[in-house]
Amino acid sequence: NEIHSKQLTVQGGAGMLKSLEDRKSELEGVDSLFQTELEDLAKKIAPIESQLNLAKNELETLKKEHGKTLSQEREKIQEYNRQLEEVKRIKQEMQNYAKRGTLRQLTEVREALHKLNQKKEDVLGKRNECENAITEINQFIANQSLEEIDLKNNLALLEKRTKVVQLDEEVKTLRRDIDHLDVNSVRKEREKLLNENESLMKKKANINGRLQEIGETIKTTENDLKKDYLRDADKKFLKNAYQLKLSDIIMSDLKKYHAALEHCVVQYHTQKLVSINHLIRDYWTRVYQGNDIDYISVVADMGPASGNRRNFSNYRVVQMKNGQLQDMRNRCSAGQRVLACLIIRLALAETFSRNCGIFALDEPTTNLDTKNALSLSKALALLVEEKREQKNFQLIVITHDEEFIENLTAIDKAYVVRIVRDHNGLSDIQYPENMVSNERDDADIVDVKIKPSGVKKMRKY
Repeated sequence: NEIHSKQLTVQGGAGMLKSLEDRKSELEGVDSLFQTELEDLAKKIAPIESQLNLAKNELETLKKEHGKTLSQEREKIQEYNRQLEEVKRIKQEMQNYAKRGTLRQLTEVREALHKLNQKKEDVLGKRNECENAITEINQFIANQSLEEIDLKNNLALLEKRTKVVQLDEEVKTLRRDIDHLDVNSVRKEREKLLNENESLMKKKANINGRLQEIGETIKTTENDLKKDYLRDADKKFLKNAYQLKLSDIIMSDLKKYHAALEHCVVQYHTQKLVSINHLIRDYWTRVYQGNDIDYISVVADMGPASGNRRNFSNYRVVQMKNGQLQDMRNRCSAGQRVLACLIIRLALAETFSRNCGIFALDEPTTNLDTKNALSLSKALALLVEEKREQKNFQLIVITHDEEFIENLTAIDKAYVVRIVRDHNGLSDIQYPENMVSNERDDADIVDVKIKPSGVKKMRKY
């Protein structure tokens, strides 16, 4: 029975401990509520004067102390929970001890319960102290709020009094100004201001009308900008601007290249003209037998470019006569003109037709005297001799001058093949008697006979 009563006592202590835990939770809820109320009150209170700041500092100090107290109480409650677990463990051991008839542990349990009751009373005392402290804090906050309201009201009253004093001064100043004003001048000033106001109103109406027109124009423009052909106008503009700038750069580069090319062409033209004149002077000195003209040369007069027209050159043939350069036109004989033409052709062919070795002369001795014709034949023979190593060189001379042919054959031993007409009016080739048949076969000459009807007959020798 005694053990049973002790069990009841232990159970009663456990129930009491549970009620203490419930009370602890309730106190924590109250404390959380107090914390929330304190935060709300702190947000509503604005800093006003040094007293209020001091009060807030004291409040923060109290809150810190209260927080420390609550923290200590929480630690104690946690200790109580630990002890409660210990009591449960002891209870279990008591049950085990009861079975074994052990009473010593019951005494320890009673002592533990007694200690728990004492701690409970201490916790209740601390809780009452916290509640009293919270009540004092709330009362202090309420008093501070009233003081804040009074201070704000006093501050507003001071501001209004200051404003009244300023307005009184302004009224006095205006009255003094009114006393010194002339009524007529005031009326004139008023009429002037009214006229200015009317003028400004008209300008305002005009500007409003213009603004309305501008607004309509803007709307119309915005609608136009939404159309397909104006869509992405900025991108199209940038693209065209880039293309225009690129075209300008390309044109600038092309102008530079064109100028460089023109310069190169002029240099090349000058070099070739120097080479041609050198050959012309050499041929003229060797061929021409007269003493009235020292030498001839070709002069190029460069003309500037204009519009789409490139740089051009006007060529003229000049002659050196008695130390003076003269235009050869209208200052030379027909023979001199023919000889100059032949020599210029030879120089041009020598300069520009090195890869094309065919040179044809048709009646080269026309209007030439005997001396010049002989000199020409010698020059042609010398030309053939110089070009002998050139495989693709061929000189074709078409002439009726028997003496010129004899001079050519006398210088260079060659066969003369004549083309004559027979009694039927057809052309026929006559070979020299000293030309053997094998050489005729190797010549592989094609004879073209032309009938009066125009039908060609080919005959191969």
